[in-house]
Amino acid sequence: KNEMERSEARLITEEGRKRIVALANEHGDKLRLVIGVDIGATNTRVAVSQFNSSELFEIYKERFQATPALMVALQKIEVEMQELLNNNTRVAAACVAGAGPIDEGRVLKITNFELSVRELHRDNLPKHIFPRGKSLLINDLEATCYGISSINASSTLPTYFERLWSSHDNLPHSDPKEHDSELLSSSDSSDTLISGHYLVVAVGTGLGAAVLLQQKGCNELNWTAFPTESGHTQIISPNSNDPNFEQEKKVMDYIGRKVYGKENNYVIEYEDIVSGRGLVSVYEAISEGNKSKGAEEIVNGAERGERDCLEAVEVHYRYLMRLLKNLSITFQVKGVFLAGDNQVTNNGVFKGILGKLKEEFLFVPKVEWVNHVALYVQKERFNINLHGAVQYAKLNSQLSANKSPKL
Repeated sequence: KNEMERSEARLITEEGRKRIVALANEHGDKLRLVIGVDIGATNTRVAVSQFNSSELFEIYKERFQATPALMVALQKIEVEMQELLNNNTRVAAACVAGAGPIDEGRVLKITNFELSVRELHRDNLPKHIFPRGKSLLINDLEATCYGISSINASSTLPTYFERLWSSHDNLPHSDPKEHDSELLSSSDSSDTLISGHYLVVAVGTGLGAAVLLQQKGCNELNWTAFPTESGHTQIISPNSNDPNFEQEKKVMDYIGRKVYGKENNYVIEYEDIVSGRGLVSVYEAISEGNKSKGAEEIVNGAERGERDCLEAVEVHYRYLMRLLKNLSITFQVKGVFLAGDNQVTNNGVFKGILGKLKEEFLFVPKVEWVNHVALYVQKERFNINLHGAVQYAKLNSQLSANKSPKL
């Protein structure tokens, strides 16, 4: 009974405990571990990897809405790892990824948490599993970038992403077996990204965006991840000559009142439309507040052809395309990646309106600035942020303090 009670109180999974002990027995004092943490809107996950291995395994998963509770869990995980490794945790590097801005690399302001309890301070993390000088905080989309680079380096990119359109395609398509030679390297049989900049976007509880930027003057694949908060930029009002003007004006007015109140005149942000809550708001506006559905119900309704649901989904993704083309022009990217489990779930309805979406993406005065951009969508569930956090920790540990981690 006492053993069962201790087991139930443990945070590290039984499988995680076995693998940690097995690594310690195999490598002894030479063992160097890396800790990765992904603070998601649904769950926070903790993973462990060997420093010189591309594999990782998850040891803990739980949902949090405040940093004090998260810190208690991390402290308990530290105690459990010390017990498993005889008070020698042997962690060489660590990284925590989460949604929100980071203040001078020291404080992550987690936007998924309540305002009063959202600050995560790097120097307050438990020091045995987050070693001082070897632990980092990064934006969640920054982690996604490093995750994409990691699977690209291992030639497994096509396993997790498929191309829906590419440069010079006259019509969008979804055949992942055909590859654009300008986006994909033909130097060997594997499908890998070539040099250039790539935009990475994830739509979920919020709207995240980051860019894989190729280092200036580098001919090899030498990237750095640049996080942005462009999901919080304000939407440009639709042109009065646009055939969707009346519909979009109604949507924007409704969401403006709902989010910011009748007394405010703020222009809404992209995330107010392009997010789970944004899709719900768009649906409410289109149905004139007479119906109530969750985001998943709306997507399912759109797949069945329900008019209000389909219109809401089209508006939701239309504004995503507008953000993507603006960022593609800004950063002069060669490709766009739509990442995350939400994209995997919604691929059916997304592909159903793909022609309209590509038309919107290419609807710019200087179409030659975007008609070369390829679009990739995630097709398999895979915690890419967790892999990215581990990858970033390893890269940082290998470089001197005055250099930025590169890929």
